[in-house]
Amino acid sequence: MRLIFSASLLALMTACATGLSEDQCLTGDARNYGFEDGRDGKALVSIEDRVQQCARYDVGFDREGYRQGWDDGNAIFCTPRGALETALNGKGDIRNCLGATFLTTEAFRVGREYEDAEDDYDSARDRYESLISTINQRRSDISRAYKQMRTEKNPEGIRKLENRIAKFRRELREAEDNLSYARSQLRFSERDLDDARYELDRFRSELRRLESQQ
Repeated sequence: MRLIFSASLLALMTACATGLSEDQCLTGDARNYGFEDGRDGKALVSIEDRVQQCARYDVGFDREGYRQGWDDGNAIFCTPRGALETALNGKGDIRNCLGATFLTTEAFRVGREYEDAEDDYDSARDRYESLISTINQRRSDISRAYKQMRTEKNPEGIRKLENRIAKFRRELREAEDNLSYARSQLRFSERDLDDARYELDRFRSELRRLESQQ
């Protein structure tokens, strides 16, 4: 059965990412917070986190309202579409889905594998780009230091520049040594991301076909 929620409930779905504030404990609706946690694939025991958050301000928390909201949110999470989108956002645990079907479990797996592959690619790309930046910067530093040496007359100043150049050269060699590995890791992670994207697209297409038959 399709569940319909009020605009005010949906507006609060992104609240409390790092804990409830005193105002949220005083004026918020526990049902909304339960819905958010259930929809995000969190365990029902998350209610204890909410209780403790409000206890800091000596404010009570509506456990029953939270439970009702969690049931509604969990019902959305425990659908193939809900599990897929939750996993793609890096949230949830399929073990928190009550009575998950094979298709829902498969949806979560596909979404999580894509999200993991995307994270791995982003990390590999950042590492590669960081090394390129370091190499360019150290080459520039070495060139600038040599230019300074041509006009430096003080022996102590020359010695400091020589030490600086030696340090820059060590850092340059280290970055260049690591670049080949970083490039291969970027290539592998890009391939894995392409595979995960293909699987995601295939699954979404199949899911649309199944939904159209309902």
